[in-house]
Amino acid sequence: VVPHGVEAGHLALYRDKLVDIARTSLDMASDLFEGNDYVSDDDVAQFRTRRAQWVAQFGASLASLFERRLSGVKRKGRRPDFDASLASLRVLTAFDHEKQDALKSSTSFLLRLTRRELDALDLRLELLLPEADRLDVDNPFGPAYVLDAIGSTSRAIYPDARVWRPVMERLLADLTPAINKIYISLNRFLADRN
Repeated sequence: VVPHGVEAGHLALYRDKLVDIARTSLDMASDLFEGNDYVSDDDVAQFRTRRAQWVAQFGASLASLFERRLSGVKRKGRRPDFDASLASLRVLTAFDHEKQDALKSSTSFLLRLTRRELDALDLRLELLLPEADRLDVDNPFGPAYVLDAIGSTSRAIYPDARVWRPVMERLLADLTPAINKIYISLNRFLADRN
């Protein structure tokens, strides 16, 4: 089910642009673990061999999130990390802490950079999504959905946090400017369609 005014092809185009940028980012990330004492050579080899799998799963995850949202299922807050149980509590190393802080900073930057275009996109989608709540427009193009797709894919493909955290950090750095440009394009497209 696609809302009136937003064609299935545009959803696919949005996903395909994000997937292409993520693929390029991962392909260029050969130096990601250089000088890193916390990641073994085996983990680096697995990172390299699983990049194509990551890209495929990321595209599928984005498509699944779109389909769920457009079928009327809203996103329900932050997804808990798989390792958030009391049984898995452990002391973070300086590396783990640094990467976790870097992810928080990257996420904050993404939200700040896209705020203006996302606000405009939210207003437009409010008119297109039949059940849109003016106080909570659950925008399937929004950063929360992209972050969910990146996070779930990274954790599934690279279960070691010392691998998925740097991968996510690199991807967010590379995707953030592109996401804002995609929002500009979507806003122009929807404005042209009144």
